[in-house]
Amino acid sequence: MHELSLVAAVCDEALRVLAREGASRVLSIRLLLGVLSCADRDALALCFPLAVRDTPLEGARLEVEAEPLLLHCNECGSDSKSWDALLVCAVCQSGAVEVRGGRDLVIASMEVQ
Repeated sequence: MHELSLVAAVCDEALRVLAREGASRVLSIRLLLGVLSCADRDALALCFPLAVRDTPLEGARLEVEAEPLLLHCNECGSDSKSWDALLVCAVCQSGAVEVRGGRDLVIASMEVQ
């Protein structure tokens, strides 16, 4: 389960933000989970309480939002979004697409106090 290491990295970044902002605790963290991130939303939620125990993040609310794939077609030039891992242009059905988003797990926002 690599989600525990992903949550640990999120917690490390949240602690850096706390220090930089001079805040004492995190109230909430909102993550964007890309379709191709290879992370499981439920596993992230399961790991979060373990990772934040006895830290300034304990008690924080974790919100995980799905992020679609952002595709650019090299054939017709169109940009599109996809909620599945099918790497095909929505306009011309070409497989000559570039993935321009939806691969990552990122911190979208944090609420600190």
